[in-house]
Amino acid sequence: MRSILGRCAPHQGQKILFFGCRNPEHDLLYYHDDQPFELVIAASRQPGIQRTYVTHKLRQLAPRVLDLIFQHNAYLFVAGNIRMATDLRATFLDIIQIHLNFSAKEASATLSKLEREGRFAIEAYG
Repeated sequence: MRSILGRCAPHQGQKILFFGCRNPEHDLLYYHDDQPFELVIAASRQPGIQRTYVTHKLRQLAPRVLDLIFQHNAYLFVAGNIRMATDLRATFLDIIQIHLNFSAKEASATLSKLEREGRFAIEAYG
């Protein structure tokens, strides 16, 4: 997550960080309230709260995320366990296809372009 924080500092535009963890009280080590991005937490093992994964949060916020990315030049960063990286990328491709009415090829090209521009990044650990 520190590398994402370092990369987002020089860029203008809104930034969203989706952070997947077991329990944010134990796993959110480098966050403080004055970060230059909006933090969306998906906690899978927080006591008393239903399990939530990054893919769930991304689907819930899909229209807003797509609007921010494509209309407001926003950046989307995702941090979490390595097992979620493949699922997350597939979910975002699906969201692009469904919400923007793109073919699979168009969605893949769009996501690749966002990655090359540094506007979509996944940092996975574990």
